[in-house]
Amino acid sequence: MSVQFARLGYFSPDLDSTPGRLVFDRTLTLRDTWAKLQAQGRQDA
Repeated sequence: MSVQFARLGYFSPDLDSTPGRLVFDRTLTLRDTWAKLQAQGRQDA
């Protein structure tokens, strides 16, 4: 099972998770294209 947290990336449950204390490990980050374009001074793309 994998879960996507909005704007953060994809996560999977850690083996240390319990029903009362969920622990997730990040498995994939999301690319931040908007920040890259702003750094280049291109806001209209």
